[in-house]
Amino acid sequence: MLAFYLMAIESEDDKKLFEHLYSEYRHKLYYIAYNMLNNESSAEDAVHDTYMKVINHIDKFYNITEDNIRNLIILILKNTVKDMFKKNRTSPVPLDEEEYQVKYNLTFSEDYSCEKDDIKNCLNMLDEKYRTVLELKYWHGLKEREIADFLEIGMKAVNSRIFRAKKMLMEIIIKREGETHD
Repeated sequence: MLAFYLMAIESEDDKKLFEHLYSEYRHKLYYIAYNMLNNESSAEDAVHDTYMKVINHIDKFYNITEDNIRNLIILILKNTVKDMFKKNRTSPVPLDEEEYQVKYNLTFSEDYSCEKDDIKNCLNMLDEKYRTVLELKYWHGLKEREIADFLEIGMKAVNSRIFRAKKMLMEIIIKREGETHD
């Protein structure tokens, strides 16, 4: 597979850099993609698409630290997987259905009448680090250990973020409900 990618690259320096990126990150990218997609073929597609994007933007990988390279390539993979979900989704996520509420531990009292768009807006109001843990856990089905590995943070931080995210989400919903009843 590496030979296929190298055929798309003209510069020898770019080829050397790409070889490094490929050998260093292909297994980690596959692991992350597989855990997000739960499908070998889709994970392979995500990694392939990620490397094609890397080839198209290889210049971005020069003169940055190895940590930043790792973060950049994982970000590209994460966005690739998100694009795959968007492309393959045939029906919208049932945000107003009981299944969603149970998944997010959002049990509403009879007084609440949040609509689907309201809940989406509430989720979007969360800070990215809190929204991300909810998406990884409930949208992509990752376990806390997998989230910790993916985000490169500790298990306590993952559990804390999930707890805080749920709490903040409920506070946002309650506040919005209070504003609509005023």
